[in-house]
Amino acid sequence: GDSLCRQLVAGELDLALLFREHLPPALEAVPLLSTPLMLVVHRDLARNTECKSPLDLLSDLPVVHVSGEWMNPALDAYVSAGLTARKRLTVESPIWALEAVRLKLGAAIVCSLALPEDMSDLKTYPLTPALPPRNIVLASAPGNPHSAESLRFKRFILETWIKK
Repeated sequence: GDSLCRQLVAGELDLALLFREHLPPALEAVPLLSTPLMLVVHRDLARNTECKSPLDLLSDLPVVHVSGEWMNPALDAYVSAGLTARKRLTVESPIWALEAVRLKLGAAIVCSLALPEDMSDLKTYPLTPALPPRNIVLASAPGNPHSAESLRFKRFILETWIKK
């Protein structure tokens, strides 16, 4: 997030895939896709909890909190507002959060794109509309020259990810 933005502005990077929430006004962005946030719970913990809504689970289970550049400010505010159970563990990536859930240390909120192929021991709950989806953009700094490889990559991303 922040370090990629600094490198783009400094001309050290031509392009970066970022969450729109991390994008400073100095950068240009092409929207690529939107990914919903999901509550992920170990199946054993989900069975032991009556669930009227996914947010009910957050009030009953410890939260595996993803911090740092991966974090969504709105979600960070929600977790720190005291609406969730005691924060048990803070990690710096969605991958580590999912591993903590697999160890039954609590529930985590991650983008649907971060979900692993093997979900046999995990249960997911969509959090929209309670929490907005994450928006992924292709970012660049206006005025910075792009290498031929970067231009090819940009063309590939735009042709592959943007539905016409």
